[in-house]
Amino acid sequence: MTGRAGDLTILDMAVLMGVVQGQSNDEIARDLEIAVETATAVRVQLFAKYGVSGLNELRLAALERGPISWIPDLRADGDAGPEARAA
Repeated sequence: MTGRAGDLTILDMAVLMGVVQGQSNDEIARDLEIAVETATAVRVQLFAKYGVSGLNELRLAALERGPISWIPDLRADGDAGPEARAA
């Protein structure tokens, strides 16, 4: 298990983005127009691919090992994060 971006399918990456953004399996499935069972199965596979057991661990691993390089700042103060500030 390496948990690098090259080890992920397009569907893996799409589901991972939803996970990183805090979406539920239902929300991910709706957005990707896939079955909830498919979103759930991909999430379970992502845990195995990254060698983690929890959502926070998965989010952190995606940031550290890829393919995610930045998580949108969803704080209540409205700060959109570094990319928006640089624009």
